[in-house]
Amino acid sequence: MKAAREFIASLSPFSKFAVTGGILIALWQTSFLSPGVLLIDDYRDTAGSGLHLVGGAENFLSGYPAVIAFITALVGLWVSFCWASRYAVGAITVLFLGSNPFQIAEVYRGATAFSWPITCAIVLLAGSLPFFYRRFNVWFAFGYIVLSGVLLGGLALVRPECLFLVITACGIFWFFSELDLRKRLGGIALHLGGVALVIAGCGSYLEDRVEIRRHFWHSMYIGLGDYDQKYGHVPSDEQAYLVAGDVASEGVVGTPAYEPLMAKLFGMRVSGDPIWYAGILVRRSLRVLTDTTPLSVQFGSYRIAAYWSGLFWILALGFAFYRRKKRSVGLLLFAFPMSLSALLVYSGEGQTFYSLSHLMAATVLVSWVLDTSYVQDIQRKFFWKPVNPGSFK
Repeated sequence: MKAAREFIASLSPFSKFAVTGGILIALWQTSFLSPGVLLIDDYRDTAGSGLHLVGGAENFLSGYPAVIAFITALVGLWVSFCWASRYAVGAITVLFLGSNPFQIAEVYRGATAFSWPITCAIVLLAGSLPFFYRRFNVWFAFGYIVLSGVLLGGLALVRPECLFLVITACGIFWFFSELDLRKRLGGIALHLGGVALVIAGCGSYLEDRVEIRRHFWHSMYIGLGDYDQKYGHVPSDEQAYLVAGDVASEGVVGTPAYEPLMAKLFGMRVSGDPIWYAGILVRRSLRVLTDTTPLSVQFGSYRIAAYWSGLFWILALGFAFYRRKKRSVGLLLFAFPMSLSALLVYSGEGQTFYSLSHLMAATVLVSWVLDTSYVQDIQRKFFWKPVNPGSFK
């Protein structure tokens, strides 16, 4: 009871408001309290667009699992920050992630699967905080690595972008668990094995029930069309099928021989002109940094947004390396695998909107401001008791 009283007493008014849900756009007011779905007219230009509710229980219920998952992930992240006694920075992180216009649009606009990678990343971040703040034991560490493998394996069948978060989970366990080498290797093996088993098991069960596409090299090949102006590549399935038919035969499409053929064609194109491919990767990198969702904070229907916010990530990462802040570097690199799909496969049609790096960078930069002596003096003056802002050191 004493710990609970101290926890409540230490919350700032801003944090208290966040707990009520009033500050978190769309999480409470449009999910449970309104019979509608939140729509954003154009999340690439939110500064001039309004938000409006479209009524209809059918539309709302069609996206219900995604809504519940998103809400649960953010609440879990908030609870995890509070458990680590990082109340203010927890509220800021939840506010930034909860105001992500791409995620809000995909969650509340209808039954789409595009919201699941970001929701999965938020769940993974919530489970990772004990590693960053060194509040875990060996049982928690192994439970995290096993359960995260099951989660990523299952959601990879929904959206393959979730698989890139395997890098994040393994990286956290390797660099922040502080276990001996044998345990770290064992944990990563368990994680990868869990991912593989879930994908294989669920894929086998669903094979005859739903259509599951495994077109990795097909996607890599047609993805060359995002910036190619030399060989005539276009991001079109039909073009890839025509090329495969010309090289092999028209009957190769849809057979087990199709993927190896596309892998061979992709490898021949890249190895035959590596400078051309390097130029594509450079352009994709620039798009990942600039064509992101705006860094925004939203209260109800009012939004403050800053564009080109992907550049915040480079600024924060360089400063964190300079100040040798391991925790900050880890948090900044946490969401980077979310951009690998746009960087390595295809960067058009909103693929860069999966990036959360600029949101994490904003959180880290703000947390450093909260840790300054001036802000600390303000807290001591206006709050009931000094509040640890939860700076990422």
